[in-house]
This record gives sequence, structure tokens and C-alpha cells, in this order.
Amino acid sequence: MSEESQKAHSSMTSSLRKQREELIVERKSLISELKIYDSAFKSAVASCPPKESGNLEDLEERIETVEEELEVGSRDAKEERALKRDLLKLKQSYDRVMQYIAASREIDIIRNRRSEKSKRVDELSKKLDELAETVEIEETLSRIESSSGKKLTKSDISKEEVKVPKESIGRLVGKNGSNIQKLEKQFSVRIMTNEEVFTVLGELANVKRCIAELTDMANEKEVTIPLSTMQIRALLAHDHSYRRSIENSCRVFMTLKDAEVTIRGGQNAVKNAERALNDLMKSTGTSPSHADP
Repeated sequence: MSEESQKAHSSMTSSLRKQREELIVERKSLISELKIYDSAFKSAVASCPPKESGNLEDLEERIETVEEELEVGSRDAKEERALKRDLLKLKQSYDRVMQYIAASREIDIIRNRRSEKSKRVDELSKKLDELAETVEIEETLSRIESSSGKKLTKSDISKEEVKVPKESIGRLVGKNGSNIQKLEKQFSVRIMTNEEVFTVLGELANVKRCIAELTDMANEKEVTIPLSTMQIRALLAHDHSYRRSIENSCRVFMTLKDAEVTIRGGQNAVKNAERALNDLMKSTGTSPSHADP
């Protein structure tokens, strides 16, 4: 990758990450506000009085009528007390209706404001997902160009996921991510891991091949091969370099115990390791008692 191209990718990625960080801060603040609105909404609903029958206009007219009756006309003390009781009840009913209307308005205001904040959170979440995908692709383009010298565009990039058994994750990743790095280089792809889910990005054909390799590696197989003393010495010669070479090139684990070697890894990987072991023994003038046909 040229220095100019590297700077362009780096600048683009940096800009995208900055945008994303700003949106994350805004969304976090809005989520905190939503919690406050949720609490306020629950409090407003809990303190809202029961709905009172009747409407304000009707109550106002009835109150006015009773007040006029009290001001004019002559009546005995009993009738006047009855009218005053009616007036008090009407005014109390009017107050309750007013309280209910005020509480309902407060609830509506809180609900509407919360809805606006929630809508903005959804918009930000969508933008963040889009930015995350754009960053993924930009980093993939940069990594592929850096490792293979191949310049791709966004439209060239495909993305697929494969779920692997939890117990296979360590073997698939390798020490310090060594297996991931080898697969990325071999297939000119980018691999991301999130627990049991492996995500592969790159050109479609390469992604398919890498997914197939990961799937094979995840389907663990184990074979044990008897070895003679001479064969064991050949395998361990040069400070275990032959053994490490087979493990690294075939992506398997080899365990030596007594007069046998156990090879563990994906089905195809184990077959390839058996062939490599057989080739090693042939080159040393002997061959293992078991070899892949």
C-alpha cells in the first residue's frame, strides 16, 4: 500500500470514528434524559386524580345560575342552605375537573417530550450502526490493500458470519490471534470475532472460502498415530521445528505421548497434517504405521 493511500484510509477511518464518538455521547445523554422522563411520567400518572364527570362549560353555567339565584329572589333559610350546598358541590366538582385536565396535560407534555427523545435515540442508533459498518468496510479495504496490494471498493466487500462451538474458539483464534492473522492473509479477508460468532469481510469468493475453512476448523477431529522411536526423533528434530511447522501450516495441535502422536484439529486440517507427517517420515527414510490414504 502506498503512503498516500494509507494516509487516505487512516484519515477516513479517523473522521468516521470521531463522528461515531460524538453520536455515542449524544445518545448516552438522551438515554439518561429518557430515564428522567420515565420517572416523571410514572409520578404524573400516579398523582393524576380520577376523571370527573361533566365538562367545564356546563359546570360554569350551573355555578353561575345558582349564584344568581342566591343573589336575587327571596327564599327561606332552608332553601338558601340547600342552594349554597349545591353551589359548593358544583365548585368542588369544577376544581376536580380542572385538576384532572391540568394533570392530563402534564402527562401529555411528558409523553410527547419523551417520544421526541426516544425517536432521536432510534435515529442515532441507526446512524451509529451505519457508521460502524462503514468503519468496518473502510478498515477491511485498508487491511486487504496492505496485505495483498489489491485496491477494492465498498461495493466489492461482502460480509458473512459463522457460529462456532465455544470450545473451538481458542483453537480457531490461535495464540495471540495467530490463526486469524494467517487466515486473513491466506484469503485476503478481514475476520472479526465476538464470542462464538466469527464475521468475515472481503470479496465474496474469498469470504466463502474462508467461511468453509473456519467451519472445517470448528468441526474438530482427533486421530492417534503410532510412531517408532526413529519417527519420534525425526518429528522432534531441530528443536521441534518439524512438529511446529506441521502445526502452524496445517493449523492443528499435535501431542506426543509414549510411542504415538495425537493430531487434533478440523477434519481437512487433520488430513493435511497426516499427509505432512507422512511426507516428513518418507524424507527421513521411514514412514508412520498409519497414514491418510
